[in-house]
Amino acid sequence: MIYEGQQLSGNVELDGNRFIKCRFEHATLIYRGGEPPQLSECVFDPAQIEFQNAAANTVRLLGAMAQPNSGLRYLAARMFWQILGDGNKPQGVAGAATEEGA
Repeated sequence: MIYEGQQLSGNVELDGNRFIKCRFEHATLIYRGGEPPQLSECVFDPAQIEFQNAAANTVRLLGAMAQPNSGLRYLAARMFWQILGDGNKPQGVAGAATEEGA
């Protein structure tokens, strides 16, 4: 479904939806792990996100990877840097200097 120029509040389902120039006020954004939403030029005032089902499992996996003793902390940090499009190596993460080519 496409939402354009709307003000949304309460529970808002993200999966598979497209939001253009929407305003989320006191909204809980719910993502269950389906088709990623498309968000363009939206305002969040205030909002929170809740991961459920498969998405919640993925968040728990990333949390486990990010633990200092997991051995995967650098990969988890690097993944977030890639998502953000920064391209820089994460600073202060154990293994960052040795896993440059990973």
